[in-house]
Amino acid sequence: MNKILVTKQELQDWLTSEIQKYEGCETCKLTGVMGLQELDGEGCNWSDTLYLNQSGIPSEILHNVIQAARAKFNISD
Repeated sequence: MNKILVTKQELQDWLTSEIQKYEGCETCKLTGVMGLQELDGEGCNWSDTLYLNQSGIPSEILHNVIQAARAKFNISD
């Protein structure tokens, strides 16, 4: 599957939008995504370590959103 190339900002916006769909996460905002210099084992060029403006988001929610994004997107810049 070919991944969609997006800017870091577009990726952050998509991730934020997806996380905010969950109850209790409406004010959560992604503040950073770290790019990787080489593709990882999943063919992704960004890290699954994210920077958020709040803590306490259930790990299952983060895991599901991150995995969906990593399967769909790569960073273009």
